[in-house]
Amino acid sequence: MNQNRVRILQATITWRAITDTDLANCGMESAAASNDDVIFPRNAVKSLFNHYYKEKNEQEIINFGHLIDDYMAKDKYYYLFYGHEFKKILTYLQREGRTARARMLLERCLLSLGVLRGHGLSLCIGGFGGGNYSYSWPVVLLTMYIKMLVGQGDIELARRLIRESLGTGDLRDDAVIMLDRILESLEGRGSSYEFPVISVKKSGLHVGYLEQPTIELAALAFLKDELDREGVVAGVDVWRLIPELIRSEPPEEAFRSAYMEVAGVLPPDTFRDFLLTNRSLLSGALSASTEATFGVVGYPDLILYDESNLSDLLLVEVKDVHDRLRPHQEAVLNRFVGAGIPCRLLKFIQ
Repeated sequence: MNQNRVRILQATITWRAITDTDLANCGMESAAASNDDVIFPRNAVKSLFNHYYKEKNEQEIINFGHLIDDYMAKDKYYYLFYGHEFKKILTYLQREGRTARARMLLERCLLSLGVLRGHGLSLCIGGFGGGNYSYSWPVVLLTMYIKMLVGQGDIELARRLIRESLGTGDLRDDAVIMLDRILESLEGRGSSYEFPVISVKKSGLHVGYLEQPTIELAALAFLKDELDREGVVAGVDVWRLIPELIRSEPPEEAFRSAYMEVAGVLPPDTFRDFLLTNRSLLSGALSASTEATFGVVGYPDLILYDESNLSDLLLVEVKDVHDRLRPHQEAVLNRFVGAGIPCRLLKFIQ
């Protein structure tokens, strides 16, 4: 056992002696802990907080919460590193009725990140230099703060901060969508999509569709029959494979092997020729997705086409009954509409 890490851990956990549980759950021997002075204590705090949070150990949640708070007060980098843990601390405080404490911590965080500036009721939006996507921590934490304001009755401040955020012009498409949806709700406005929606009553589907192992495969089987199309479930790895395939035009056998490696199943016999025939549209779809999300998330679930003439590309995002379209997915579909790329949302309903 690395005794230097034991000493560092004991110096970090100052409120009691370290236990066998701590040693087992702090990542003591992890390769990620190679830098004892910085990386090990930082990661150990994260690991142990999550362990005790899962165990619902109230006292340790509080103790490690204070420790994370101390880290964040020293360097705003830690607001991002401990983002998930910070959300859990806020959730815990609100659940325990300590909403004033939760709001104070969140305001301090957003001020440190530069998202907010000012003080108290004079708070206003600073900027989003630390991240301007719906899933970046500055936007995620601002959204939490706005919802906290709404929950505490500060509706006007919540509205103003949303309007100021939208007015900066700094936010990416998905962040704009997310904040605008909240504003629509606060103002009692309805919302609609820019792309067509296919609503399918799930209870009315033939049992053969429902027996598919995933909702995406069920949707693919249904649409293949309903639209008389061929197609594939296109996970992230399949989408990332497409640029190389349409660039290098590999022989059929090499293509099928590469597809099988990432998808786990063989593609339709016509899929290679379809990709090459529609390389321009597919390249446009990839560019649109990258523009909306940096290509990290947001690819549609299904690629469908007319097998008889390898045309009529259709990209489909699939949502189950209790699943909601996320802002980055809506942003991608909006980009497709703007680029003239046929797309749909297939929504299963009760």
